[in-house]
Amino acid sequence: MVDPIILGLMERAVPPEYVFSDRDAVYHGILFNGEVPYALKYYEFQKGNPPEPVDAKYRIGLQEHLDNEIMNKRINPQSGLGYLIVSDKYLNVNFFGDINVVTPNLYAFDEENSIWEEANVKEKGAYCVWEFKIGMHEIDQWVSFLKSKRTADDMQKFWASFTSGALYP
Repeated sequence: MVDPIILGLMERAVPPEYVFSDRDAVYHGILFNGEVPYALKYYEFQKGNPPEPVDAKYRIGLQEHLDNEIMNKRINPQSGLGYLIVSDKYLNVNFFGDINVVTPNLYAFDEENSIWEEANVKEKGAYCVWEFKIGMHEIDQWVSFLKSKRTADDMQKFWASFTSGALYP
């Protein structure tokens, strides 16, 4: 039997009026810069019923922002490989580093200045549950690649794999 204190924590964590709503993952291809270099699988997620696209203002200057963050050493691209997720006012950039480690870089959109600003992971959290679901897919694909013979076909398979649609149907 679970301790009543633990059950009380759960009751306080989720207000009675809360209703979970799903998000749809939308894959936009590979965001690539051969000069820096990096390659990131680019996702957005949509919410609502029917799902509404992410506001276009979050896309404007996205690659320039990433390039600047990397060039100014505010993001360490490590392997140069990973994935990013644009969601409602957040940008989550994840690089595979040290082979088995995922390093998140979180940004919040400053509406007043129309720019992405670094967000404190300790305050905002590294992921929401929907971002984490996309991350789980990408990590599973990365591990499959690591376990493979890592041939050119295995590399193509990694980049061809993505998730889309309802994340928690």
